[in-house]
Amino acid sequence: MKNLFKVLLVLLLSVSLFSCTTTENTDVQVTANPDEVSESSDESTSQEIEAEEVTIQIKVINKDDGDTIVFDDEVTSEIPSESSLADFLTDQTAFDVTLSEGAYGLQIDKIAGLVADMTSGPYIVYDSSNNKQCLEAGFCDGVSNLIVEDGDSFTFTYTSTFE
Repeated sequence: MKNLFKVLLVLLLSVSLFSCTTTENTDVQVTANPDEVSESSDESTSQEIEAEEVTIQIKVINKDDGDTIVFDDEVTSEIPSESSLADFLTDQTAFDVTLSEGAYGLQIDKIAGLVADMTSGPYIVYDSSNNKQCLEAGFCDGVSNLIVEDGDSFTFTYTSTFE
């Protein structure tokens, strides 16, 4: 009886050991030089994300200085499709912009030389007259969640009040 128990115990341990292993090929090669990357022998496919040229009309208004227009121009950037406003802003080079992680995601701390104070103001807010996502929701989502498309138009307002 002891031998039967030992045999069953060994079988049980063997089954549980083999059930924890996987038969998939999980070879991954990472190199710093993209020219040296080799393909794995399994049938995995990699999708290359292509950048596309996106042009957006950007207007920056300083409401605290009598509605002074600080920047008003079309800005073009090459970003992957389905990119966020944050991606576009950090990739473009027409004006300076600084983003940081806030309580609700990325926030705009500085745009076109105007520095926000998210604690007590002035703030940087934005709106769009034609962005599909803004129009459907009735407001523009956070910069990291808002998807931009070629031809969108955004107005950024630097203000101490929300009147």
